[in-house]
Amino acid sequence: MTRVELIQAVGDALTNLDLIRFDLSLSDPRRPELNAQRKALDDLLDVLVDAEIDDSTPAYAEASALLGPLNEQLKATTKDLDQLKAALEAVVEVLGVVKQVAGVALPLLPV
Repeated sequence: MTRVELIQAVGDALTNLDLIRFDLSLSDPRRPELNAQRKALDDLLDVLVDAEIDDSTPAYAEASALLGPLNEQLKATTKDLDQLKAALEAVVEVLGVVKQVAGVALPLLPV
């Protein structure tokens, strides 16, 4: 996954998360957790966009390869709010993978 593909994948995850949030009422008790996860992912995306990432290392390739399947899992949950628990788990996994990628790509950056 190139740097551009990484940014697109994280953006796709944010879009999928927004679709889930859109289907929930503002008073839904699950909404605050989704909002917090979305903010954390968006903040990390800002860091990645501004960073100079070396996407040619094996560690980067290994870490970033995990994002595609997780995004597909998250996208699948946007179609069924009954799967919200799975969506939250997928968001947490996506966030963890993006942090892993950021740690590999930006070893001096505290994430």
